[in-house]
Amino acid sequence: MDLQTLVRGRLIYLRRTNAAGEVEVLGRWFAVDRHWANRLVRVEVDLKAGRLRVYRRRRREPAEQPLLKEIPHRIPDRGLKE
Repeated sequence: MDLQTLVRGRLIYLRRTNAAGEVEVLGRWFAVDRHWANRLVRVEVDLKAGRLRVYRRRRREPAEQPLLKEIPHRIPDRGLKE
């Protein structure tokens, strides 16, 4: 295993938005939707594509998870090789 190679794949987080409709992921706050304040979201971090995708979650409709927002996000380069 080469520990200097960039990681590929997806990270999935379940988070709750704050009163302003923002969510904290990977130590940063991202604006999602001010109308989805204090609600549950699923955040997928696609490492290869460099995107965060935020999906709405509801207990009453667990199978329905529409996309709320897609945000470009790259993990900072720390001198690792591709």
